[in-house]
Amino acid sequence: MVLLNQRKHIIFEHLNFQRIEQAIVNFGRSMVKMFLTDINLLKIIVRTVH
Repeated sequence: MVLLNQRKHIIFEHLNFQRIEQAIVNFGRSMVKMFLTDINLLKIIVRTVH
């Protein structure tokens, strides 16, 4: 019974870790998208100003 509980706990921790990892990856992707969008906006602004 104790072994089963430990195994459940390990699986739960692993799932939790995967979820956290996925959240970090998603956050990173959205940051990169925002950064690229900002660069594109800056390019457009520079073109219109010059």
